[in-house]
Amino acid sequence: MKRFKILITILLCTAYAFSQAPGKFSFQAVVRDANNALVANQSVSLLVNILQGSTSGNAVYVESHVAITNPNGLLTVTIGDGSVSAGSFADIDWSSGLYFLKVDIDPGGGNDYVITTVQQLLSVPYALYATESGNGFSGDYNDLSNRPQIPQIPVEISTFVNDAHYITAAQLNTLLDSLYNTIDSLRNMIEELGNMNPLPPVQDSVLLPTVSTLAVTNVTGYTAQCGGIISNDGGSSITARGVCWGTAPNPTISGNHTTDGVGAGSFTSLLVGLQQGTTYYVRAFATNSVGTAYGYSQTFTTQNDGFPCDTAFVTDYDGNIYNTVQIGQQCWMKENMRTSHYADGTLVAYHTTGGSAENGFLYSWSGMMHGAQSSNTNPSGVQGVCPDGWHAPSEVEWTQLLDYVSGQTQFVCGNDVQKIAKALTAQSGWNTTSNACAPGNDLNANNATGFSVLPAGEYINNYSNYGSRTYIWTTTQSSSTTAWNQFFSYINARVVRDSNIKDAFYSVRCLQN
Repeated sequence: MKRFKILITILLCTAYAFSQAPGKFSFQAVVRDANNALVANQSVSLLVNILQGSTSGNAVYVESHVAITNPNGLLTVTIGDGSVSAGSFADIDWSSGLYFLKVDIDPGGGNDYVITTVQQLLSVPYALYATESGNGFSGDYNDLSNRPQIPQIPVEISTFVNDAHYITAAQLNTLLDSLYNTIDSLRNMIEELGNMNPLPPVQDSVLLPTVSTLAVTNVTGYTAQCGGIISNDGGSSITARGVCWGTAPNPTISGNHTTDGVGAGSFTSLLVGLQQGTTYYVRAFATNSVGTAYGYSQTFTTQNDGFPCDTAFVTDYDGNIYNTVQIGQQCWMKENMRTSHYADGTLVAYHTTGGSAENGFLYSWSGMMHGAQSSNTNPSGVQGVCPDGWHAPSEVEWTQLLDYVSGQTQFVCGNDVQKIAKALTAQSGWNTTSNACAPGNDLNANNATGFSVLPAGEYINNYSNYGSRTYIWTTTQSSSTTAWNQFFSYINARVVRDSNIKDAFYSVRCLQN
């Protein structure tokens, strides 16, 4: 169980006029976690008990609250205004002995109260009793001794004389008019000097939104969940919202970010394409007509399953460098092969793709195999076009990869375990589509695994389908003239097991031995 520390400040405020007293007082608390970090911008539950006689006495009054801590971890509630579950605040007899305030707190906003504080109520709350005591005062000012002199009430506060010496409504309007005229003059000066586009007019009532960042949850080696709460739109519609993240403090929407709808209220975001064992900063954002506002940053560290794969770099005969990614118990290249030589230095036939070099080269099945026979073992034992220490994967090794991804709920789209293409495909290059869960629908949500499949296309007599398809060979033949491959399409939510002629030129991925 996560431990928390709490700094308690109680404000017991009463203000009464003769026989009247408010039946309430304020309670404030600053909540910190076990690392002394503020628990900021979070929903917190409180259970309030007023105990009679001792710290373990009977509860004469019980109420509950839900409050949101501010950026400094401070929460404030009014005791007497909560949801009452026992007793009546107005019926407490403050004259009948000692009373103690017991407060139980759940920093998670639920009913798991892990923080408890008990302290004696001292003199201030008993003012509620004092207002009812018989002090003999009639309530008539003239009955007081040593009466203070009451200053003369200003009589000209609505005139230009203004002997009350505060700003009248007329004076405030004059000041505002002067301020707006000054702003307009400055705007005109900037436009004239800089020959820039006209600036938008001053909007008196529109401000930046108010947004807070939710806690980070469901952290894996490659994904995490966060979100935000937009409590005020600033007077203008929220046109974009989400979270942004990076490895440096205070990330912005110019870097990695999600797109999670429009409008005020709460939202949930999924961060994908993360690296294992890495510390990230994340904060919510909201955009209206004035600009973009950010919540306070949260930090988290992705899991590390103990494999060094994500930090490894592989070099082929030509000197090309490949990044790697650990998925389950397999260490894969996260890029397609793009070498013109086998590891022994002999040339290999290939075709380039219609995209950039990061899409890799295209090889025929026999070119990938480099004289090896069909294999469907794990591992395949076929080095083929791969560098030393790596091999071309068999169909059964691809099945191991796909089964692992299907078994992880954070990689599955739409609760269909077969819909995992988005989790394996890159966030760029794909044509767009409205098909739900397809790689071409909302590219920012792709690549939760980090596998980074790009739409490299294919070569059969000519090059085609760049941006819409990619085929990746396995070492397993389906007949004397065909072999199995894995097929990804921008419109298909599933990875398709496909069989094609061995003379087709497709992409190749390599797997660590």
